Amino acid sequence: CKCHKSVTPASSAYYCSRYVKHVFQMVPRFRVKLRITNGTGDAVFVVFDGNMQCLLGEQCATLVSFARV
Repeated sequence: CKCHKSVTPASSAYYCSRYVKHVFQMVPRFRVKLRITNGTGDAVFVVFDGNMQCLLGEQCATLVSFARV
């Protein structure tokens, strides 16, 4: 779906609750939570797939496909 909201699997398609319809093509996007800790405390940062690709030099989709093997 092009609205950047999450979709849920439904049979052979995905369901978009924002537009209340089934979509057959979607682009997977990833959100990674990073917990950063130092001697004084910790914080959680949310990083999206484009920025993770800059940090790791690899697309999140590639990393996920290797993890599922």
